[in-house]
Amino acid sequence: MSNIQLHELKHLAILIIEGEERETFLQGQLTNDVREVTQGESQLTGICTPKGRMLANMRMFPGDSRYYLVLAKELAEAIQKRLGMFILRSKVTISSGSDDYALLGVSGEAAELLPEAAQLTQADQAVLADDGCTLVRVAGESPRYMIVGPVDAIEARRQSLQESAESADDATWQLDDIRAGLPLIQEPTVEAFVPQMTNMGLINGISFTKGCYTGQEVVARMQYLGKLKRRM
Repeated sequence: MSNIQLHELKHLAILIIEGEERETFLQGQLTNDVREVTQGESQLTGICTPKGRMLANMRMFPGDSRYYLVLAKELAEAIQKRLGMFILRSKVTISSGSDDYALLGVSGEAAELLPEAAQLTQADQAVLADDGCTLVRVAGESPRYMIVGPVDAIEARRQSLQESAESADDATWQLDDIRAGLPLIQEPTVEAFVPQMTNMGLINGISFTKGCYTGQEVVARMQYLGKLKRRM
């Protein structure tokens, strides 16, 4: 077997948040502190109901005058509509990246052959490459990289790596997520957990100092006063 694997990541989708008030808007909706996401970083975060139950979790990273949210594909449309409910007069737009953007997962020791890999020494670091793709280092037992970018650029990456790599199904990527303790809310588990039940607090997916967001009061009460009956 090759020591580099390519994953299509068809179980994931991309939402794009644009507009001059995008940071303030997302700050009031997501569990993590959007202000701490800068170029060169990605952030794990989630979105909750007013009762603190998770509707989805996602990975967020910045682009040129926008934020990208990567989440379970089956939830993307519902989360786009949910966030849209709170825009009101905010100067924000939310769109699907499914037509213009694609994802590629690269895992295995030979993934270090990626030109940008040397810049990504720790999980959750990100780098914008010359071809317009963003590479994010994902936690795992072996090096893993999520690549997000324009469809043509992702296809060019895929073609360049295929000669020395083997295709792997998305279940292999998801197994690595499980081993790394990374949760993924999907349709059967929507509103089933408060964030701490999925260990979001242990993987830097919650900020307890950022201030208010939807569901924050319940999440904070669980952290400081409650007892978890279930944990991943």
